[in-house]
Amino acid sequence: MKDKNWAEEIATKIFEKEKEVVARNYNRIPYTTEMGKFDDWSDDDKICWWTNGFWAGMLWQLYHAFSEDSFKECALGIEEKLDKNLMNYMGMDHDSGFKWLLTSGANFELTKSEKAKNRFMLAAGNLAGRFNLKANLIRAWNDLGNGDTAGWAIIDCMMNLPLLFKASELTKDPRFTQIATAHATRAMNVFIREDGSSHHIITFDPNTGDLLKPRNVGESCTRRER
Repeated sequence: MKDKNWAEEIATKIFEKEKEVVARNYNRIPYTTEMGKFDDWSDDDKICWWTNGFWAGMLWQLYHAFSEDSFKECALGIEEKLDKNLMNYMGMDHDSGFKWLLTSGANFELTKSEKAKNRFMLAAGNLAGRFNLKANLIRAWNDLGNGDTAGWAIIDCMMNLPLLFKASELTKDPRFTQIATAHATRAMNVFIREDGSSHHIITFDPNTGDLLKPRNVGESCTRRER
């Protein structure tokens, strides 16, 4: 009974605090805080950032727990803002799971919204389309104009694979699961070192699939490689 009372007390504190957070930061997609408020990454030059689904994912968890409409409305607003990313070819990369599994995926799970399902499947189709058949890896970023990134894969993509598994579950189409499994299997073989640690980025010949070399944090690591 004591544990239940403690849990209920903590849940009430979370609910009250997050209601204030939402009211103070409504209509924003945050990355960090500035002077006690979230910043906003929903502008055209920031909308494709890889963390832009995180806050909405937390909001859907809060809505699921408390049924508070403001959590749902804020999450829906972020999902709609991300349409600018979904329709930006150069902004679509390996991190679609971070954005649409946590927004449209969560939305569909809770509300069965067909609009959310459509967004989810568009994102899953784009991620599946990044699969390099020769390398058995999902390509990371898009081309910067010189073709250098055509043979880049990143270990972070492992956390985006649930988007593909869920797409197969929703559509009964096994190709999404097949792509995710093929990528995970090759990633296990080329990313993981003997001591159990992992390379950050692997480069491969996009025409043959042959492994070229790893690129790790600190080697000319730019914001693009985060």
